[in-house]
Amino acid sequence: MTIDKNTSTLDVGGADSATYLGNPLRVYAGQKITFAVTGGTITSIAITCFNATYATALAGGTWTGGSASASSADVTVTVSAGTTQVSVVLAAQTRLTAANVTIA
Repeated sequence: MTIDKNTSTLDVGGADSATYLGNPLRVYAGQKITFAVTGGTITSIAITCFNATYATALAGGTWTGGSASASSADVTVTVSAGTTQVSVVLAAQTRLTAANVTIA
């Protein structure tokens, strides 16, 4: 998993990266999260956010290589067949506590 500043006005981690690169990980509007694998394909991604508000914000981002839905604090990414990379550009801040990527 990588996070790029992309179009955000904030650097990854925000103004206080020593605090905001911790748990939960803060990711800001305009930043891009990418999940990529080599030697296989991504079959599913399960992400846990700090709360339901942040899960809704993450699921509502612009996804490439899949689509996402939120339920409570959990986000389930439905991955396009044969995908080696899935990314999302956020429209609003989110806070991540865990991400599990399943590969085949």
